[in-house]
Amino acid sequence: MKSLELKHLKARQDRERQMRREEERMEEEKKMMEEKELEEEVERAQQRARLLRAAENELEWERRNDFDDEIPVEVEPEQCDISRAVRDTSTDALTEQNEFELGQQLQEAQQELQKQSSQLEEQQQADATLQKQRTMATADYRKADAGLTRALTAELAARRERDQVLSDKASLVQQLERRAAEVARLTAELADRRAELAAANEAKCRELVQVGEIAAKEISFQYRERKMASEKEVLEKQMSLLLESLKSQAEELSTLRRQHSSRILQLQADLANKMDQLGPEQAEKERLTQQAADLEQRLTELVEMPRLQREAEIEQEENYRQQLRSQERLAQPYKECVEKAEARSNEMLRSVDELRSLLSSASEQQSQLEVHLDETHTQHGQYLVERDKVILQLRDRLETYEEQLQAITREGSLSDEAVEATSPSATAISRLLRQDMTLTQIFTGFSQAKEQLTATGAESKQFKLCLDQILKDIDKWTPAIQRQREDYEAAVQTIDSPTGNNDEALRELETARAKPDGVRRRLRTVQHKRDRLVAQTEDLAMQVCVPLKEVEKACGGRHHTPGRARAGYLRRTANRPASGHLLGQRGAPRAQPGPAVRGARELSAAREELNTQRSWLRPVDN
Repeated sequence: MKSLELKHLKARQDRERQMRREEERMEEEKKMMEEKELEEEVERAQQRARLLRAAENELEWERRNDFDDEIPVEVEPEQCDISRAVRDTSTDALTEQNEFELGQQLQEAQQELQKQSSQLEEQQQADATLQKQRTMATADYRKADAGLTRALTAELAARRERDQVLSDKASLVQQLERRAAEVARLTAELADRRAELAAANEAKCRELVQVGEIAAKEISFQYRERKMASEKEVLEKQMSLLLESLKSQAEELSTLRRQHSSRILQLQADLANKMDQLGPEQAEKERLTQQAADLEQRLTELVEMPRLQREAEIEQEENYRQQLRSQERLAQPYKECVEKAEARSNEMLRSVDELRSLLSSASEQQSQLEVHLDETHTQHGQYLVERDKVILQLRDRLETYEEQLQAITREGSLSDEAVEATSPSATAISRLLRQDMTLTQIFTGFSQAKEQLTATGAESKQFKLCLDQILKDIDKWTPAIQRQREDYEAAVQTIDSPTGNNDEALRELETARAKPDGVRRRLRTVQHKRDRLVAQTEDLAMQVCVPLKEVEKACGGRHHTPGRARAGYLRRTANRPASGHLLGQRGAPRAQPGPAVRGARELSAAREELNTQRSWLRPVDN
């Protein structure tokens, strides 16, 4: 059906193009004829102007000739009389004898003068009558010129009316062409709308397929969510176990610190009493140093464990965020499914509430851990201060012992009472001397004890450095904890954003549903307009016949024989119906539609009803 319709449309378009070409050719021929007529009229006007100019020149020449002829008639008799009078006077002066003759001649000359004066008066009267006739002739000429100008103006007005009629005819033809072009455009728009409708149906099928794919993806997404929830529970259990182990290790660390501090105090108390037992106590000191090293190593391990756990937690949180981002990216194509999106948004809201509760509990635990770390930090600081005090006291005692030994070496020998008064350690040294121990042996033992004390001091410094490193690590962890809080707030915001995206998706879906309805309404209006324009073009085709005939009559009875295409077009349009109010000019009878026209109208009405039924049925199917 579509291919047949396209063929019909192409055939119509070809016919319309041929009709347009023939009409253009006819218009060009008319324009050429009109141009030729205008050129002929211009030549005629030029010839008339030349004739008028020649007539005016002849009249002027006649006037000049009449004037030239009148001047000698007035002047010649006077000149003759004067010459004769001169001759007479000369003869009178020369010959006085002929006076009588001259008198007679004078009388004759006077009579002739009177005759000539009378003739002059008659000529003047004739000249006056001729001037009157000339004025009357000029008035007649002016009247004739005015009549000629009026005739020319009337002719120009007639030509203007004819041009106006021709322009009206051309405008009507142009209007017909515009209407035909508009009909072609509307048919093209109808074809485009049909193509758009087919594309919309194809898009609908594709969207249905996408809906199935989205449902499958949503099922996989739910399975992933469940899997993530189970993994989250496992991670929470691991976190709880790690926190419990951290608490136990912190308690062990505190007990170890207490034991270590008690041992250090015991060592400080027993240091003065066991200077005489340096030999057996060296092994004990080595054991204590080994224990201190083990404790420090264990302490470092215990300190590193929370950091490692924290890094693992950060990695897990980053993985969880990446999963959330990937889920959000997957959630974007699901915006078009409203009902499923609502159900999913409800599930997401529940999971968000659970996540918020879990995150709040995790933040509480984190705050507790921070408090615990602060307490451990303060305890470490107190322990370091106490240890520094003990080390200073031991150094002071060593210095006093060295001074006492130097005094003993200077004095050579002291009494037992003096030695006991100075220090009990000196009495122990004196006892050692009494036990046949040389001074070198005592000095070597003292040097060994001093080396052990320096070793313990170095170990205490190393322990202090480890504690400083622990404090630095804690300071490093604080911005990470703040970052985690910020990440938690960002996660809350990202979890809240899908709800807004779902609302926007609902709005977009509503607008997308409203767009096809508007397109259908526009298609109906375009179809009605097309039918109305087709009817108007038919009416105008009938209307053009009458103005053409009137124009041909106004042009002077010269009927332009239209071409074959124009004649066929007029024959076709003459059988079409026209509206009564447009063709009711000069009592012309209305044209009755033929059976073919009635059948075409019935077919167009049936097609219109089918289109309306389809347009009403399509929203129901959707």
